[in-house]
Amino acid sequence: MTPPRAGETLAAFAVGAAVFLALLGPGVLDPANIAWMQRNDPAQYYLGWSFFRAAPWGWPPAANPLFGLEIASTIFFTDVVPLMALAMKATVAPATGPWQYHGVWLLLCFALQAVFAQRIAALFLPDAASRLMVAALACLAPVLLWRLNGPHAHTGHYALMGQWLLLAAGWLCLPPPPASQPVAWVALGVLAALIHPYLLAMVLVAWSADLLRRGWRAGLFAEVAAMAAGVAGALWLAGFRMLPGGGMAEPGFGLLRANLLTLFTPQGWSLLLGGGSWGPGEYEGFGYLGLGGTLALLGALWVVRRDPPRLPSSQRWPFLAAVLALAAFAVSNVVALGPLVLVEMPVPAQVEPLLAMFRSSGRMIWPLHYLVLLGAAILLARRLGPDRAPLVLGLVIAVQAADGVRGWLPAAVLARQAGPTWTTPLEDPFWAEAAQHYERLRRIPAGNAMPDWAPLAYLAATHGIGTDAVYLARVAREPLAALRARGAGMVATGRFDPAEFYVLDDASACAAAPRIDAGHDLLVRLDGVNVLAPGWLAGRRAPAAAQALDCGVSAPPGSR
Repeated sequence: MTPPRAGETLAAFAVGAAVFLALLGPGVLDPANIAWMQRNDPAQYYLGWSFFRAAPWGWPPAANPLFGLEIASTIFFTDVVPLMALAMKATVAPATGPWQYHGVWLLLCFALQAVFAQRIAALFLPDAASRLMVAALACLAPVLLWRLNGPHAHTGHYALMGQWLLLAAGWLCLPPPPASQPVAWVALGVLAALIHPYLLAMVLVAWSADLLRRGWRAGLFAEVAAMAAGVAGALWLAGFRMLPGGGMAEPGFGLLRANLLTLFTPQGWSLLLGGGSWGPGEYEGFGYLGLGGTLALLGALWVVRRDPPRLPSSQRWPFLAAVLALAAFAVSNVVALGPLVLVEMPVPAQVEPLLAMFRSSGRMIWPLHYLVLLGAAILLARRLGPDRAPLVLGLVIAVQAADGVRGWLPAAVLARQAGPTWTTPLEDPFWAEAAQHYERLRRIPAGNAMPDWAPLAYLAATHGIGTDAVYLARVAREPLAALRARGAGMVATGRFDPAEFYVLDDASACAAAPRIDAGHDLLVRLDGVNVLAPGWLAGRRAPAAAQALDCGVSAPPGSR
């Protein structure tokens, strides 16, 4: 087939941009618009990024010391898309004030999704119209839209919108390899390492399949060395590091899996079919093709029933094997067919830590999802021909978009919340005054993603101070244990750092109340949380809206 020309590539880019604008609207492209990011995981992305851009450059460059203080690590563990965070901090991003790049990142993801889907379609389809229809269908893939912010995904995960990396890997695996193939693979591996480790893992599996396809040749060792060095360097630049005392491996492998029926299980995505997930963690293994994708698959099977297509050439078997291997990993050691668990295989102790690092194994179903979704559309279009294929694929796209409205509409609504600030329960003027007076904001007991972490971190970020009220993808266990012991020691003695103010849970606040200097330290309940400000009463009054602690006994004077 003739490869697409520059004009057709621009058209595919425009198709992806059009889907982005229809779903999320242009407002998210405004860097000062942050209101749409204040819920679920996007709050982590914006806050992690805000602390990073406000901090001076450190070593490594991805260091993010104010977001977590003793348990702080790097931007790698805040899912901020290190590629974008590093580039924006080094160029145009201001150090303070509301400013985000995530809208631009999502635009790039949709546009590149369309471009690489079109490139794959161009390997099999002769007409530009059908290729662009395949590009549009790829932008409506449910596994892509599932990662937008909405109730369906529980979180929203913008880094994992970079699924165009998987399409790019497939595009490299399918045609005869040009002389520039090693350079393209190394570049793709470096990009994936700077975006997200799950995407990197899938890209590396596809690269391994392509190495097998190309076989032994001169330059093989150089390519492997270049990939190893490039990926290692990119991971270091992104901030990857092993965490002291553990923390990289988290439980969840075997729970956050894909079901054997995942391609046909809507998990609430479908307007017409409905249906929930079979297991509590199978939302991570969401692989539903969509009603449009399912109809395309049925149509492809129908049109080839009398004239089955030829088996793929032996050059493509390694790629297919890689896709199936990733799908098997997605299913995990707990193999479930609908509501039935068919088998639960024990995990060898030697490999358990590695599996736990990729505990959300269900995500590895994505390559199979795209192989079936795009493969069905391409096969259907080939048999229908350029005269009928665009119309039929257009109908497939319309069904896909209409039936998925339960999934993408909540994300579209959230994306249209606009403004340069977040709503916060910390409304009393005390909070802003305290954030200007103290150097750090602490939470006792410390922990990851503790209650009220987001408004506390937002307060600290807005005023340029550090905090241990954070949400990190992984937390080093030893520093966290030491930080919790430090807080417990302060509560037990009543001696708190005068450079810090604290938000305490009820048990800690009541334990500290009889031990502090009641005429010197402020300990009250304000805006629904317990706050302790050492030395506050020496020169200031307690907030007018402050309430006494409810500890079951009369509170001391300093807690009123």
